[in-house]
Amino acid sequence: MTFEELRQWLTRNPDLDDVFRQIVDADGDSGGWFQAVTTFGSDEIVASAGRSIHVRRSSTSVLNDLASRGLLRLARYDRRGDPQFELPADAREFERWRRGLPSPVQQVERDVLRLVSDAGFAERHPSASKHLRAAFDLFGGASFDLADTTIIGDHLRKALIDVSGAASGQPTPDENLERVLRPRRVAAAERADTAVAMLIDLTLALVSLDHSIEHVRDEISEGRKPADAETIRRAAFLTAVCCYELDRTPLSPQAPL
Repeated sequence: MTFEELRQWLTRNPDLDDVFRQIVDADGDSGGWFQAVTTFGSDEIVASAGRSIHVRRSSTSVLNDLASRGLLRLARYDRRGDPQFELPADAREFERWRRGLPSPVQQVERDVLRLVSDAGFAERHPSASKHLRAAFDLFGGASFDLADTTIIGDHLRKALIDVSGAASGQPTPDENLERVLRPRRVAAAERADTAVAMLIDLTLALVSLDHSIEHVRDEISEGRKPADAETIRRAAFLTAVCCYELDRTPLSPQAPL
């Protein structure tokens, strides 16, 4: 079911909607479980965190109804053989959508963009900051075409070049990042600085991806599948992450351990 269909179904079943909202609140992204319990003729749903949710009809029926729409998922059976349900990621995502909240991925993306767009980063890397903002502005539009895709790739690639050059102590940006970063990669490996070595590997992989996005027409003419919207989203997000980390990381071969 689509999120809209789920919303309509819960609107038609307000008792189930009430229970589902309480389950989401009780879960709190903790990944716990929920189980039907009947005591002295009274039905309720208990959460692994200790919270009880009272229901107006059979708690077993309520859990099964929610599971039938994918809002719960059978997780395990207890020692007595009674089923325990968990809240799947899609159900959490649906409730965030319904409440108008950003998803965790969207929130991280916003945080990363905020970090690289703050005054300190913009002052240290004015060109890269402008490139990143321009790329995210284009990608965040209602739609974008091949020309926009090319521009996005160009902005992302130039942002990486600018910040990598500054982190490497280059007086001016050098578009050949392989030449700039490879000695730093060797130096990081020699001093067993795995985090920096991995950051350089990711940066080199991303500049290659950003280049292919920039030259999307060449990719198409040569029979290769062009980057889709999800690939461009990942490229923009990871490029921003790299720029943020490169800004914090000296890449000089002579940098101390």
